[in-house]
Amino acid sequence: MALDRRHFLGFLLAAADCARPSAATPTDAWCAGLSQSDWSHIKQTAEAFVRAESPSNVWPFEASDRVRSKTGSRNVWVHYFPPFPLSLDNRPQDADVYKLELMPRMGQKGRYSSVGGLLRDRPIPVGPWSIPHWQELNYAIEIFRARTCGVDGFGVDVLALSGPLWERIRTLLAVTDAVAPEFRLILEPDMNAMRGAKAEELADALHELAASVSVYRLDNRVVVAPYNAELRPPDFWAELLTALKRRDTEAVLLPIFLNERLYERDHPEFAMPYANWTHPDLNSLVQSYSAKHGYDRRRPIIMDGISAQHSAPKSASFREAANTTLFRTGWQWAIQENVPNVQLVSWNDYTEGTQIAPSLGTQFVFYDLCLYHSLWFKVGSPPSVVRDALYYSHRMQIILPDSRPTSDETAMHVIGKTPLKNEIEMLAFLTAPATLQIEIAGRTYEQQGVPGITSCRAPAAPGRPLFRIVRAGRIILEKASDWTIVAEFNSENPEYVGGSSTRQFVRGL
Repeated sequence: MALDRRHFLGFLLAAADCARPSAATPTDAWCAGLSQSDWSHIKQTAEAFVRAESPSNVWPFEASDRVRSKTGSRNVWVHYFPPFPLSLDNRPQDADVYKLELMPRMGQKGRYSSVGGLLRDRPIPVGPWSIPHWQELNYAIEIFRARTCGVDGFGVDVLALSGPLWERIRTLLAVTDAVAPEFRLILEPDMNAMRGAKAEELADALHELAASVSVYRLDNRVVVAPYNAELRPPDFWAELLTALKRRDTEAVLLPIFLNERLYERDHPEFAMPYANWTHPDLNSLVQSYSAKHGYDRRRPIIMDGISAQHSAPKSASFREAANTTLFRTGWQWAIQENVPNVQLVSWNDYTEGTQIAPSLGTQFVFYDLCLYHSLWFKVGSPPSVVRDALYYSHRMQIILPDSRPTSDETAMHVIGKTPLKNEIEMLAFLTAPATLQIEIAGRTYEQQGVPGITSCRAPAAPGRPLFRIVRAGRIILEKASDWTIVAEFNSENPEYVGGSSTRQFVRGL
């Protein structure tokens, strides 16, 4: 079974009604009915929510406003997927669309019953809110959350040119203009979803969105960064830029390639800087970077992709991320190679398990690691660790290459070049050397940790892992996992879950 985004867009379009603003910016008609006081209340409420959620003592490293402020020219972007906002219906967590339709095996009239349901994770719930403009408030929270973890802007996936998904994009732009205009939005037409779109149609849509002051520009030219750009020939992109110019919108193209080498082979004349999507597979990532240098000197990557993990129930497949290793390795390569921009894949694409946003499964693990690495990326050196802390990750299941669910569901299969692993990881932030311990199934695994970050691993086994930091014979920190690992299961879930010693665990899966 091979399903791509086009095959389930029909459901996403109809999943829930969204705010339906009418035209161009917060100062005129995009969010008709919102007064200046409305916007002020939305901004203040969202900022207060994020401050309360992430007070300064949750970070085990130095993350002051001075250090967090952008230095130099490096930018951190994150791909935003409009089908999955914080809420689709403003209902309580146990009665909303995510809980009742998107995650259960028999949700959506059983459309994804053969693979156990469409999603394995969801956003950490907010609300429900009593104000009528709850969508705008939720977008503001997402913007301030992203800004807090070191992100400079969203790469907005333009999946459709009309309907609910289109209007969510317009609302996101309107909210950004009103509450955080310094937070930038890159327009990323999704050519996988719009294979049949004509250049003139796309130009009309991008011209409308370009009215937003938050849309990212280079030398006053709107940046258009099409996802899977190789699906269209160079003539199409030249036609699009010409069509935009006729509409008085000067634009610059930043193609995002899934396979830049194939495009170079077929269209060697199409020479320009480009963005690389990502290699959501550890071995592929290492091999790709090891082979790239000569190629990049001719056409430099100006935005590279970084992935946390990848698991797609809709296609019954996943790639091995080795806990947080894939995410951290991607950051380390970007730092080492002096890439000017990175794009994280993604903020909230729960259909592919790539999310770094605060989520019930991954909690704040990738979110907090994003801030740590974005500071390192921008400042040039890793932030100082100021307090001992631990983050952990593991699967909730022991998944073997030939394992099958106990139900009649299709088994998930690992793809890519990295072999399947079943490991528990403790990522320790240490102020001084210490002994790290992972206890599981009656066995204790130890490793020596050094100041900074140390990754300690143990083979996964059924049970609830226990993590310790021991220094001079004394337990400095001890935490049991908030998840239990099982050997038998009804629906396969190869996504890594996690938690930390720094934040309160949010239940709900």
